[in-house]
This record gives sequence, structure tokens and C-alpha cells, in this order.
Amino acid sequence: MTKIPVATAVIDIGKTNSRMAILDRNSGELLNLWKREWNGSNEGTNQFLDVEGVESWILVCLKDASKLAQIQSVIPVTHGAAAALVTGDDLVFPVLDYEWDGYEDLDDQYSTVRPPFAETYSPSLPAGLNLGKQLFWIQETQPDEFRKAEAILTYPQYWSWVLSGVPAGEVTSLGCHTDLWAPVEHSFSSLVDRMGWRSKFPEVRPTGHFLGDVRPEIGEATGLPEDCQILNGVHDSNASLVPYLQRPDVERAIVLSTGTWVVGFNLGDRRLDALDEARDCLANVDVNGQPVPSCRFMGGREFAVITEGGDPRCDWEDAEQVLKMQSIPYPTFAPGSGPFPTAKPNLPDGWEHLSERQRSAAASLYLAFVGYEMVTILGGSQQRIYVEGALTQNEVYAIALANLSGCPVEITEDQTGTLFGAHILAGGAVESQKGVAVVPGSGAEGIRLAFNKWKPEPPPIV
Repeated sequence: MTKIPVATAVIDIGKTNSRMAILDRNSGELLNLWKREWNGSNEGTNQFLDVEGVESWILVCLKDASKLAQIQSVIPVTHGAAAALVTGDDLVFPVLDYEWDGYEDLDDQYSTVRPPFAETYSPSLPAGLNLGKQLFWIQETQPDEFRKAEAILTYPQYWSWVLSGVPAGEVTSLGCHTDLWAPVEHSFSSLVDRMGWRSKFPEVRPTGHFLGDVRPEIGEATGLPEDCQILNGVHDSNASLVPYLQRPDVERAIVLSTGTWVVGFNLGDRRLDALDEARDCLANVDVNGQPVPSCRFMGGREFAVITEGGDPRCDWEDAEQVLKMQSIPYPTFAPGSGPFPTAKPNLPDGWEHLSERQRSAAASLYLAFVGYEMVTILGGSQQRIYVEGALTQNEVYAIALANLSGCPVEITEDQTGTLFGAHILAGGAVESQKGVAVVPGSGAEGIRLAFNKWKPEPPPIV
């Protein structure tokens, strides 16, 4: 009889897409993967996230997973700009979508209470990307619902609570551009006390910490064993960072976590004083509670906008043609974010005559140019650059980044850094991730000249 493997379930809830994986506890082998391609969020138009639809999908996936493996533990992973207000077993108010365009009415009021960048290392961001602004909006416009809330749960912790019934706080989720955390002080920011929110935040517990066994009704609906452990969830980019924190060369590492957002982390130089708020720089907080200098832009979203959702396949030959034609898009296609937040997006002359492959190559070069600017901002010269996530399959991006930076770029062989990082946090074993090194080549001088012609003027230093 075939032995049923013991596994960890990782639930990765993205802004638009989600996935759930089960990984073998002893080897880290990916046993199965489920995907949900749409979470019902449209830029600027939807006020709330589709948490009911996501929950139904999670229960179906866990039921299927229980037939394939003995699920020993479950850990949620999500983006960092959402929170749930709960009381008892219920949501007090729907979970807000950070891209909703209704927060602006209170921008001026919120600016009078949010802490300075030097305290939170959280830049002032558009829409609801600062989680503190979302909470401020609810308190100001829905005071009765806010008052009823017994707990404010950051988004990964909301899903841990859905599955276990145990509320908790967690540093990677509190410390990612929320305005709620003072990373140097390792504590809540002055905003939390100024607004009287501290009593609503549960005890901060370690990332990946055991919170409780699965709720009986969830176990009954899914077939999870009654002693299945529900763990304290983690912010997605920080989950991706976990495997690199264990590397011997961590003091010389820049990690680019790629997906809807491309987030750069400098693991070597942890100083925060050079971060520029005006260029989407921030301090994330890693799973050990330590601040990490970071910079980011909405790379996956911008790629989709530039290519209009076309075929992403291209190669370096396509890129060379694009470089000869000087047909590289000009930022920024996600206004208000990234190292050039005020630059006006523009497609180059002759764009309509490019083939689909050439457009994908041009978009890939665009991502590499912005990525190189992030590495430069983070002081990453002469360091090894690791790329994980969605762009690991993009040859043009890797070659361009290596040639621009003059540094070796290591591309992981899988696209599941978030899943493996969460699996490690859950106590699972993972073999050392193999990578493919891309080194600077003969085209380095040409692509650097192209970058210098392309580079916009940065915004004034705040």
C-alpha cells in the first residue's frame, strides 16, 4: 500500500490571483498546486476584496489536498495592504481593496496624523497602499462598525484566524508600508496610539508560530485531521526572502522578489538612512523582526499594461532588435509607485509596428531598467543579485539586469519562492534551491548606453 505523505499546505492569496500548494514535510517536494486566477479585484473600481469567494476556494482546495496527503500544518501568505475587522466569529466590515479610488477624500486629514518617514520608513503611497489610511478611513466614515471591532487582523493573520479562531499580530505584515510599525523600535508606531487602536491589535506572535488546531467545523468540511496545526501567516515578499536569509553569502545579497510587485531587498547593508521616500523606498521587516532596506515597483502589472496581456515569450535576439530601434517604453505605467513615480508613461514611436515578441522583449527590458535603478538606489553594486518568482523564466530580463549591473544574477529554477519560504517557516525541510547564474556579457556597454538615454529624472529628494 502506498504511504500517504505528510505535508504542509501553503495558501498564497495574491491581489488578483491565488494559489495553494502542498509540500512534503521531509523533502520540500511540491506535491500539488491549485490556482485561482481571479479574486474579483479591478483597479480603482472595487471597494472590497472577494474574501467569501477566496474562502470557498480554500475549503475546496483543502478538501482535495486531504485526499492526497496528511496535512500536518497550514500557513497563509498574502499581500500586505489589507486588514480585517472582526468580532466573535464575524467580519465587522468587508475587507477593503487597496486599489479602490475612494480614499482620496480623506488624504489631507490622514496626512495630519500619519507618522514621519523617519519613524516608520513607510512612504506615503497612493490609494490605500498604506494600511493605516484604510483603518483611518473606516474609523472616520464607519465609526459604529469600527467601534464594534474586537480585533484588527492584518491579512495573513485574518486567514490564520478563519482556520483556527485564534487572533494574532505578526511583524512582516505590520512592517510593510503600513504606517503602523516603527521597525527600529520594534514596536507599534505613534499612529496606533494617536488613533487609539492599540487595544484592537492582538498580541504579536512569531511568524510561523503555532496558533491553534484547525477549527472543528473547518476540519469537518475539508477532511483535515483535528490536530492539524494552523500557523501564524506571513507577508508574501518576506516569505520569498526566507530561503536567502539562510545563505552563507547573505551579507552580499540583493534579492528581487518578482510578481505583481517587484520588491528589492538589500540583505547585506541594513542601514536605513539612505532610503528615499519619494522613490518608493521603504523598510520591510523580515521574519526575524529586523528591518530590511527595500525598493519596489508594480512590475507585473506594468508588464501586462505595456504588452496588453499578449504572449510574454521572447528571447535576447528580440531584445537586441528592440535596442537597435530604441523602442523601450518610458515609465511609469503604475502612477505613483516605483523609483520614477511622477514620470509620465509613454510608448516609443513605432510601437504599433513591433511584433508581439518584440513588445514583450521591450517590456522585459523596461522591467530590467527599473530593476537596475532599484538595485542602484539600494546600493547593490558589486553584490550578487538573486531573482525569484514570476520573472525567473524571462531570459531577456536576466541578461539585461546582469549587463546593466555588472553583477552575476542568479535565477532560481522554480517560481515558488513564496511557497518554499512559507514551508521553511512551517518547519518543513527544503533542499538547497538550485539556480542558474547569468553573468555580464559582451553587450554590457551597449545596454548601459541605452539605459542612460532612457533614464528619467528622479523626483526631488524628500
